Amino acid sequence: MENAAVIDIGTNSVRLLIAEVDRHQVVCKEHGLETTRLGEGVKENRGKLLREPMERSIAAVKKYYHLCRRREIQNIKILATSAVREAPNKNEFLEALYERLGVKVEVLSGEEEARYSYRGAINSLSGDYRGSVFLDVGGGSTEVVWEQDDELNWSSYGVGAVKLGENFIACDPPDQEEINRAVEHLQETFSGCFNIWNKVSVVGTGGTVTTLAAVKKGLKEYHPRFIHGERLTMEELEDMLVNLAKNPRVEREKMPGMDPRRADIIIPGTLIVLVLLRNTSSNEIVVSEGDILAGSVTRDQKIII
Repeated sequence: MENAAVIDIGTNSVRLLIAEVDRHQVVCKEHGLETTRLGEGVKENRGKLLREPMERSIAAVKKYYHLCRRREIQNIKILATSAVREAPNKNEFLEALYERLGVKVEVLSGEEEARYSYRGAINSLSGDYRGSVFLDVGGGSTEVVWEQDDELNWSSYGVGAVKLGENFIACDPPDQEEINRAVEHLQETFSGCFNIWNKVSVVGTGGTVTTLAAVKKGLKEYHPRFIHGERLTMEELEDMLVNLAKNPRVEREKMPGMDPRRADIIIPGTLIVLVLLRNTSSNEIVVSEGDILAGSVTRDQKIII
């Protein structure tokens, strides 16, 4: 097996996956996450990336890139998603990374992001999920993938946990009016895809759903194998939303299973999951740790989390 690594530059975090890859399977060996909040403040800055978030993200990429080189990994991919894709000054960020590391970044389109997420999820789960709707809730965008008439369909929506929070939620904890406005916005944003889902199961990837699964289980220490394949019912999600929304951030940070770095965006992320799930015929979402990272290093191999 050869070693491969993927560094993903997202709206909320920079993530690392190191995996062993052969013709038949991908074995995930090492994970890393740095919360850099690249998408911070873009609303007030006319969509442009700010200097400090860029510097934080560059530092995280540099850290993981040098870690991969110390591991003597030659196959290193660096990907960027919606925060970079949508930024008017994205070239400034990409050029700075190239100047400091001498590496080029692959900026994924919405379609590529959706396909990688789908591939990572479906190849990592036990059982047949080909008829499911796959949701990847990120910081700046949400990707939805589904099969219809033996064809893979996808939609990428410019709303994620960070972006929804910055645009609609100012109070801590949020008041009901803010939540209602956020839900109305999500209903309008996703309305075009609701009518095509019928009697499907739902699979979710991304930090929001994995964090919610960790909170449900009250994990003291996070590990992907404790989360992968976990099921979150509609009732559980609604109960968690009520509990999250009545507590300020400082209290949410202390909740068992909560990643404190995600405590400020977990409520908008949960709203995205709930709005999408409510518009399917399913009463639960299956959590997958196989996501865009694993999907970018594999085609049809089985992924071992």
